[in-house]
Amino acid sequence: MGRDSWLSLLTAMSDGVSHSAAKLALTLAIPIAEVDLQIETLRSLGLKVLGNPNKGFRLPYPVDLFDAAKLMQSLPKWCHERIASCEVAGQVDSSNSRLLEQAPPEDGKVRVFLAEYQSAGRGRRGRNWLSPPASGICFSLAVAFDEPPENLAALPLALGVATRRALTKLGVEPVGIKWPNDLMAGGKLAGILVELRNTTDKRLHLVAGLGLNYRLPETRAGATAGEWRDIAGMVNGAPPSRNSLVQQILPEWVAALDIFMLQGLAPFLQELRVADVCREQQVELVSDASITHGVCRGIADDGCLLLQSNGKIQKIIAGDISLRPVGAERWPQRDLIA
Repeated sequence: MGRDSWLSLLTAMSDGVSHSAAKLALTLAIPIAEVDLQIETLRSLGLKVLGNPNKGFRLPYPVDLFDAAKLMQSLPKWCHERIASCEVAGQVDSSNSRLLEQAPPEDGKVRVFLAEYQSAGRGRRGRNWLSPPASGICFSLAVAFDEPPENLAALPLALGVATRRALTKLGVEPVGIKWPNDLMAGGKLAGILVELRNTTDKRLHLVAGLGLNYRLPETRAGATAGEWRDIAGMVNGAPPSRNSLVQQILPEWVAALDIFMLQGLAPFLQELRVADVCREQQVELVSDASITHGVCRGIADDGCLLLQSNGKIQKIIAGDISLRPVGAERWPQRDLIA
């Protein structure tokens, strides 16, 4: 069986009702023993599967798997016309890596890649971004251009604003932005990773990826006093579906990329500063070489962090640095005001 063999089983069980092992074996045309093996694979990947071979198996809740065709049909016409390809995979190492391995799209076009599960999803500083199958939003988009825009390091902040806009439209709020690339809601909700490669024709191949927590296992969603948050835990009643989240986020990202390429970070600054969870917080900046303590004084026009330390305000450029709150277990959940 291939490494995505569990995806067919997950699809068969996606309605959230109980299915006997015999029925699943018949549906998938596999031996009952293989059903048991795939159930254990899903559990080993972190997905909660209830039941046993005697009583049947079910998921704790219905799961909507990504559907590329329906996603494309739901997009605004202008966005649909921009997409050169939209691919959905069961398991990949990283959606960013998959797009970087492909040929970049032609000018003005975008490639989109979604994954139900990433075995080696990445964040900044080489950190892993892992979640069980169908429990997060793992998607990336790729563009190519001849000349990079100024201040490309600030692009994750612009995409953070775009993501926040989409979530607000779906009733998921309040969402803050943590410099330089995270979305916060008391705990970490999402992260954005932008990567570049040179092409053989000397153009730049840019891939931007989003890892958004949708419905994490209780043990992770509540880890270390609220370190993580997920969409399901932020709304009353049923959360918006994973497909509807992508349908809302993707056009915002494409539009934000267009605006950023022409105007840089300026059009996003007002919203960014409203959503800034770092502002006026005691923090520490952690690098491989040192730890610097200070107070965040906001975000500069070029996207740098303004850090007051030892009586001086300095501009911090996004790089191999982690920003952490001091004297608290999470970023404050407070009213986000201008």
